Amino acid sequence: MPLLLIVGPRQSGKSTAARALAAALPPPTLIVSPPPPPPPPTSTPTTSASATPTDAAAAAAAASAAAAAAAAAARSSIREAVERHVSPSTTVLVDGGTAIKGFRYELWCVARAARTPCAVVLTGGGAGGGLPDAFGVPLEVPEAHRHRWERPLFLAPLPPPPPPPPPATDAPPPPQARRPARPARGRRPPPPAAHPTPGSGGWAESPPSPPPPPPSPLPPSPPPWAAAAAPPPSPPRRAPPPAPRRSPTRSRRSTRRAAAWRRRCWRRRRRRRRPTRALPPVPPPPPQPCRRRR
Repeated sequence: MPLLLIVGPRQSGKSTAARALAAALPPPTLIVSPPPPPPPPTSTPTTSASATPTDAAAAAAAASAAAAAAAAAARSSIREAVERHVSPSTTVLVDGGTAIKGFRYELWCVARAARTPCAVVLTGGGAGGGLPDAFGVPLEVPEAHRHRWERPLFLAPLPPPPPPPPPATDAPPPPQARRPARPARGRRPPPPAAHPTPGSGGWAESPPSPPPPPPSPLPPSPPPWAAAAAPPPSPPRRAPPPAPRRSPTRSRRSTRRAAAWRRRCWRRRRRRRRPTRALPPVPPPPPQPCRRRR
């Protein structure tokens, strides 16, 4: 039967998953748990005058050294228990102390020597990388795609959330919002109050206002003083001269450079097109007379 290594941060359900797997797998099964971690050291109360940063650093170093020694002792006891009980006929479940990747490799070597497979079960939903375990050791998440001693890798489901607490029976029920009153159907609003009349002892009736005059079809003529007070009309303004045409993307300097470059290219092309003059043929050298020795 295989060796199952249950990996996860602190309080992620490793013991619960080990008990559920032990109940589901055929016997014999054995759960190997690490010893409980040592309690934190109790610090004696010191006054502010006697406490120094050196003492605090020494106390922290001593606490970390004690935690590291306890974690090493727990891993040693787990290795001895696995070597003693692992076999092809017994299923061994390790539910703690497997946060370090190197220790998981050691247990895989033990299972391989016993000729039994080894598997890894990750709790906490696959998260929790870097979180400490019960001994304060940061968790190294298994990487089955890189290391063969961490495959097969199984992901344990998250535990269900706890049920909500029951409501208190002595507490009063929550107040309910009151609905607005609906208007009565089939009823009309009451008529407005009657105004007093001249004969009923109220105020006297005012005479009717005259109707407004009809609108004139012609526009109203300005008064005579408006023409004298109006300023003289200003002369029409001359339109500004048109701006010189210039390239929207080139400045004046770049335009000059482009024109100089075009002239230079034209001169080169003109030089190439000139016909080459035929040189006159070179006459052969005159024959030298042959001198004989006497």
